Amino acid sequence: MRKFFVFVFMLICITAGLYFANRYYNDEYLPQKKQEENIKRQEKLYETIKPDIPPKNTEESTNPETPEIPKETDILKNAKLVTNDVVGWISVDGTEIDFPVVQSADNDFYLWRGVDGEENGLGTPFLDYRCAPDFSEYNWIIYGHNIENFGMFGRLQDFMQEDYFNTHETGTLVVGNEIYQINFFAYLSQESTSPVYNTIFITHDDRIGYAELILRLARFKRDITAEELAEKRIVLLSTCNFEFEESRGLLVGYID
Repeated sequence: MRKFFVFVFMLICITAGLYFANRYYNDEYLPQKKQEENIKRQEKLYETIKPDIPPKNTEESTNPETPEIPKETDILKNAKLVTNDVVGWISVDGTEIDFPVVQSADNDFYLWRGVDGEENGLGTPFLDYRCAPDFSEYNWIIYGHNIENFGMFGRLQDFMQEDYFNTHETGTLVVGNEIYQINFFAYLSQESTSPVYNTIFITHDDRIGYAELILRLARFKRDITAEELAEKRIVLLSTCNFEFEESRGLLVGYID
């Protein structure tokens, strides 16, 4: 009888071990492995389609102006070979943020799809569907995931530290055949329903009011006025920052 109970006990242990091993394999190992594969595949694709952007001129440069790109040159040509949904390329100096920007008919499609349109837990940074893809209006709102190990837009969390914000001031935005320098002037933490996600500005006063809102809500900001910002164009990079429920971290910049 004792041998029987020992046998049953061992059988239960083996069964439980197999069950938990199977759960780990399917719930932890496989998803992690798939995400790592997705990251490698997307990184390889990004390297293939990344536009050839001339390096920024240094203070020692004899020509301080941004290098001219011939108008007939399609800077995003390689990226558009993958999908015509590509509307730009965003990078933040001194960070790992260096990605294509896509746009679809809604704000859901690229949440869980790569730039190639295939299902992918990383998603692809995408422009709010309400924004003009040619950047002819006042602001661009670009969304990206904050994934494990600070992938995609995860490095925006670093801007929650004032020292980091103060030492990372610029980025680059490619739209069409234009290359713009972004000057980051504010960092905010807001709910996903915040009015900073507005995209409709009819009058000049609407622009001033929007700029005042950003400056008022900013955790960190630089010395610039709402009146000055109303004469520029605004770029917002948005991601989850897990500071509170439904919180979003927004790094906000302008281009002249």
